[in-house]
Amino acid sequence: MKQDTTHTNGPYKLQLLEEKHNGYEWKTYCIRSAKTNVCLAVVGAVDRYESERIKKTALLMSKAPELLEVCKAIADLNQGQGQLNLCMVANWAEQVVKEAT
Repeated sequence: MKQDTTHTNGPYKLQLLEEKHNGYEWKTYCIRSAKTNVCLAVVGAVDRYESERIKKTALLMSKAPELLEVCKAIADLNQGQGQLNLCMVANWAEQVVKEAT
């Protein structure tokens, strides 16, 4: 399953931007391209709603490239085109999900 990407290729990294946002105990995070160090998204800067979940949400978002690659490997297996076997893909998927949660 080879496709041209229209997004910034990974890996991404998670950066803590602020410990206190607008004077509140409220952390904000930046998701950056690890290759170009460009800020791709700021998480938690607009609303404080569910602020205790902001870091976990940002972490999940920062793992999007790896999760996409695992999904592509699963799709390749389904099409009979995968270079990895099912156990390898399952182990890879398990590791990426663990890192993202």
